[in-house]
Amino acid sequence: MPLQKGKSQGAFTHNIKAEINAGKPQKQAVAIAYSEKRHSMDEGGEVEGQDNDEQMLMDHVASECMNGLESGDNEKFMGALKVLVQHSLREMQEPEHQDQEG
Repeated sequence: MPLQKGKSQGAFTHNIKAEINAGKPQKQAVAIAYSEKRHSMDEGGEVEGQDNDEQMLMDHVASECMNGLESGDNEKFMGALKVLVQHSLREMQEPEHQDQEG
């Protein structure tokens, strides 16, 4: 399954699953997905559907996750990964048409 280009949470999640299905360890799959997301961010700015404060916070948490992974600090990595997963789960539970309300 090829990696998706993009900065959305859906593309990020797809890329993690694709790398795990390809036999990569979880930490490596997450690192590859973040790398793809960072590359897409460099090309296009903000993540769709997120305000700037939330985006900055998630970028910081993602950076902490990568720092923990690269330094071998499993506690730091797992803590940041937990925050990212919780955030992703909350996003997935939100109604898709929330911007159309009002």
